[in-house]
Amino acid sequence: MRIMCAYAICGIEEDLMYCRECGQELGEGEYCRNCGAKRLAAPEEEPVKKKGLSKRARIVLIANASVCLVLVAVVAYAFATARHWTKVDVPEQPETFHTETYETGKYIVHMDDEPVCYVGQSWQECTNAYIAEYNRECTKPLGYGSGSESKAGFQFRSQARFDNPDEVDGFLRPVANFKFYNPSEELCNDYKAMIEDMQSKGSQWSYVASLGDWGHLYSEPEVKSKQVSNNDYKPAITHEAVCYLGFIGECE
Repeated sequence: MRIMCAYAICGIEEDLMYCRECGQELGEGEYCRNCGAKRLAAPEEEPVKKKGLSKRARIVLIANASVCLVLVAVVAYAFATARHWTKVDVPEQPETFHTETYETGKYIVHMDDEPVCYVGQSWQECTNAYIAEYNRECTKPLGYGSGSESKAGFQFRSQARFDNPDEVDGFLRPVANFKFYNPSEELCNDYKAMIEDMQSKGSQWSYVASLGDWGHLYSEPEVKSKQVSNNDYKPAITHEAVCYLGFIGECE
């Protein structure tokens, strides 16, 4: 069939190139230059009819396009409503501390019950003995602490002394300003006042007739405690997480 069609086409082309009357080769003109016969007109080609899509194909195409549009809308909504949050991989390790004691460089002064002087001792020697006690202990830097109860009638029972207390139901209640005082300093001040009183009353010819209630002074280093870091703090390890549509990705 293909061979026959080829021959037919070739025959038509030859009829168009040569005159059908005299066989002379035709040029570009419409008529033969030899015999004047009219050139054979070329057959008109029939237009090719385009075959359209079937109804089923159109339905499938529309369905696929609809699915694609829905998927695009879902993806756009997922990104628009995505929740970004910080996820903790390793929790934070808080800093811990331990207690250490240290000496402050100051001293707490106390007084014992042993008398410094003796009966029959020169008043001047007894006074000098008290002065030596004072100079040995009370010239140091004095720290805060609970002082010993003295035999002179004053007691160190509190870290604070109130200027204007009121008595309410048998208890002392502060109603005005109060000030902190140093028990060791208070003891030394009273010890010094006792020495000055002895110096004002006695003479070089006087002797000790009876022993008072003032004893020897002694001191101990003031020790305090402080909280020292163990340097074990570690920050939390985190990363940024994303949750889509409430169930896709890293969701809580």
